Amino acid sequence: MKNGKREILIGAVGLVKGRVRDDGKVMVATCDVLEPEFEATRYLESAPFDVISLIFRYGMKWGTETEIGRINRHKELEVAVELPMSEVRAMNFDVLFETIMGATLQALISVGKKYDLPIERWNELLGALSGST
Repeated sequence: MKNGKREILIGAVGLVKGRVRDDGKVMVATCDVLEPEFEATRYLESAPFDVISLIFRYGMKWGTETEIGRINRHKELEVAVELPMSEVRAMNFDVLFETIMGATLQALISVGKKYDLPIERWNELLGALSGST
């Protein structure tokens, strides 16, 4: 956390009807795990924004690409990823955590590539996550 503020914020919105149990807890847990990595890697040090605001869109399909939007007036980079409501709503906490963590890491890698930020640690964490499944 920089100055007591998170450097990554994660939320979700439903594009289709449904409810994902424990997704709020999973998103907070994901932020808690990744926040120290932001500091250790100094990921946002040269970025033109202070915060990554990642929104998961619960829709009909697995999003194949991270949608990187604009930098808003709060210096937050708006990022979105689509996940299929029909699948994520049936996941237990552990599987949902792995899914959200994996999608978050992929989004951070996409942002890093676009803004020339260090992505090595995100690749390591994603590889370790993929290796545990």
